[in-house]
Amino acid sequence: MKRILRLLFVLVFAVMLSSCSSSSDGVYPTDDYYDSGENGEQETPDYDPGDKDLSNGGEILQAETPTLPERKIIYEAEISLLSEDIEASYTEVTNTLDSYTAYVEAENITNKQIDVVIRVLSSEFDDLVNDLKSSGELLNYTKTSEDITNAYSTYEARLEALETQHDRLVVLMDQATDLDDILTLEEQLIEIEAELNTLGQKLATYDSLVDYSTITLSIDYIYNLQSLLPETDRPNVTIVDQTTDTVVLDVYNKSERDVTLYVNVLDNGEVIQQYERQALGESTERFNIGDLDSGTRYHFVVSALQSESLRSDEHVVSTETLPTFGSRVSNTFDASLASMIMLGKGLVLVATALVPYLVVGAVIFVPLYIFVIKPRRIKTQAMRKEIRERVRQQRNNKKHDE
Repeated sequence: MKRILRLLFVLVFAVMLSSCSSSSDGVYPTDDYYDSGENGEQETPDYDPGDKDLSNGGEILQAETPTLPERKIIYEAEISLLSEDIEASYTEVTNTLDSYTAYVEAENITNKQIDVVIRVLSSEFDDLVNDLKSSGELLNYTKTSEDITNAYSTYEARLEALETQHDRLVVLMDQATDLDDILTLEEQLIEIEAELNTLGQKLATYDSLVDYSTITLSIDYIYNLQSLLPETDRPNVTIVDQTTDTVVLDVYNKSERDVTLYVNVLDNGEVIQQYERQALGESTERFNIGDLDSGTRYHFVVSALQSESLRSDEHVVSTETLPTFGSRVSNTFDASLASMIMLGKGLVLVATALVPYLVVGAVIFVPLYIFVIKPRRIKTQAMRKEIRERVRQQRNNKKHDE
């Protein structure tokens, strides 16, 4: 009985050792390596490279996603304008484009409407948009941006991996001698080259859209702008605070609808700063306007524009930034100097005004003096001299008689 038990124990132990040895020594392909057959059975692929080295070859390498030096952002804008003379407006648009690195990609012109697709260097995008918005009555304006940095990096990584795989397959194809192997490799090369072309086109399209932003401009003809569109309510403007270099404005949107607020800062009639901000209906937006000169008077021109409406009337407020001590001294000196200059100018003006009178007086007085006054004065002096001589002679005679 004990011998039987010992024999069974040895047999079980031998079976366990055999099972462990077979599982550890055999290397089996994963499911990804096989294709399922019609009966659910796994089949090996047609191409078997045998002993050939497939490292970095017959599989798609997972390249690391490269880090781009800057973000890849696509900017687009849509501008809708109304004009009573669309030809003049379009001429203004084309003249504006001459000042930028821009070109017309597509255009559709009729006697009632002009649709233009403009491509402009992305660094000049905002400046061109601001200029185009003034080529007619602005009806609508939208600006969008799309960050494609991640997608671009993914495509670049995929492209590099495919190029590496393509080069390896070319090497394997040069080494292949079996016809089935060559056909399989050619089929794989065709698929990879097609995908490479697709990825190259995508990246080229991305580069074009990133380097040159797109502006879609529409100019519609309208006989009378004022009769068609309502006018946006004029915003209220309040000066909240002012310092030596900053002015704070509160702009209240009286309209129930959302509007775009525009604030232009003028110094001596010249626009030196521009602000643009969205405002909700019946809300207040605060503008902190800085980088101003101390002791200087500025004018703030504020207007509003809501969708499908005309721009509101302008609300103009003026104020002067607080002066510094140095600027007060300078202003006092300038004021004194200006007063002296004004006094000098006044004296010059008075003298200039008296010159005609002096000339006329000289013309009248000189002949009168020569021909009338002077002879009379000479005659009077002669008569006085004669009288004095007579008086002296009479006195002498009287003394002689005594």
